[in-house]
Amino acid sequence: MARNIARTIGELPPWKEGHAWVIHKTTPGGAEKIAGEGFNYARHYSIDQMAWPFSYEDKDMAYAYLRTGILPDSYWDARAFGNALVVMDMEYGELAAHQGRGKKMPPGLVPRDYVIGIISVSE
Repeated sequence: MARNIARTIGELPPWKEGHAWVIHKTTPGGAEKIAGEGFNYARHYSIDQMAWPFSYEDKDMAYAYLRTGILPDSYWDARAFGNALVVMDMEYGELAAHQGRGKKMPPGLVPRDYVIGIISVSE
């Protein structure tokens, strides 16, 4: 069965309470690779080094980022390149594991099934 990956903000599924959307800015080719293989951040220890997590409570900021591709006053975003935003959906507890919170090393890979959208933005 083919996965449904949103290509516009309007096609994204409803945001679930208790879930974060983790958004990674990259090139269109990089976004398609993530959709096919998952998001590998293993070289960077924590997912926070490569993607921006937004809580349900911060969804207005997440939607603004999806519309513009710009995070105000963000050093992290200034280092990112590309005009494709990969949106991954995960429960807060799982996000904490990917952030290195707890006793175990982060897994280093977000499975491809977590990708819910690839949104193109103007640069």
